[in-house]
Amino acid sequence: MNEREIRSRLKRAIGDSAYPPTLTRAVEARMTQPATAGGHAGLLSLVATVLAALIVLSLVAIRAQSIDSHRSHAGPTASPRGDQIPAQFLADVGLSAAVAVIARPNLVVTDRARTVILAGAYADPTRTVLIFRTLPSTARTSPAVMFDGFDQRILGGLGDPDDGYVAQFVLTGPHAGPDGVAHLNVAISEFHQSPVTRLQPTAASPARQTDDASSHGVWNFAFDLKVQPATSVNLVPSLKSIGPYTITNVAAGFTPSVVYFQAVFSGPTSSRLWEIGFTDASGNGLVSGGTEDPVNDSPVLTQVRFFAFRPTKAMTVLLIVTFEQTRYVFDIHVPPPPTI
Repeated sequence: MNEREIRSRLKRAIGDSAYPPTLTRAVEARMTQPATAGGHAGLLSLVATVLAALIVLSLVAIRAQSIDSHRSHAGPTASPRGDQIPAQFLADVGLSAAVAVIARPNLVVTDRARTVILAGAYADPTRTVLIFRTLPSTARTSPAVMFDGFDQRILGGLGDPDDGYVAQFVLTGPHAGPDGVAHLNVAISEFHQSPVTRLQPTAASPARQTDDASSHGVWNFAFDLKVQPATSVNLVPSLKSIGPYTITNVAAGFTPSVVYFQAVFSGPTSSRLWEIGFTDASGNGLVSGGTEDPVNDSPVLTQVRFFAFRPTKAMTVLLIVTFEQTRYVFDIHVPPPPTI
């Protein structure tokens, strides 16, 4: 195979159009001929020049289109931008104050005709939040997610069926290295769907709900996530007991997303009559939540983890711990949230 054949096959492989090899020489020869008296030699020369230019431009355009076509089919499907996560959804999962430090992995996996996008991720020592977007979106659907590097199982989730966003979270942070970065592997193997009414009720046929439906597949994500630091505060006066309970391992403070209180209560676990809450300085309650779990199945030790969503402005948050008529109130001064 000679050089000309190699060039010809190469051009055909990349979509370049072939043209007569003598075309260029013929045009050049015609353009260099001396002008003849009379006739339209000048006009013919101009026409030949324009035709040659058009041929070259058409070949370049064809080749460029061929290359662009190959590229468009080779690249991965683009994901929506992470900053398109609805602001109300971020507020619902308590990330409005932490919007500046939310990671935007934008990792995309498609399996079984369902695309799952890891649109956002956030972690601090008190909790971890992962935000997925599923396409197509399905009402009342949530993924069965498995994490590695966590001490607790998933606490729960929140979904927005209109936009396909769903959040999964646990009340602990992932294990981070000395650099504060956690290396996470997240696996989704199933999507659960709540029962839905399939039949309209009539006198002869009452309404009926289907069983829980689910779809299976493999949607795995591996990524690095910086664990945001917590700022601890000292509770004054110190909280060592309330009612019949001894309180140890007290930790309180704030992170970019929450104001938190954690402690171990030692005492009768059958009643658990203490109450923990967060308010602003005017006594208005803040959105809060938490867990109370036995420590190593102990009948007398209870690990308490409570938090409130951090305000989006500087504020003094009141932590209130009560048992019957005993009431402790602690001031936690929270500065403005981090900015972008």
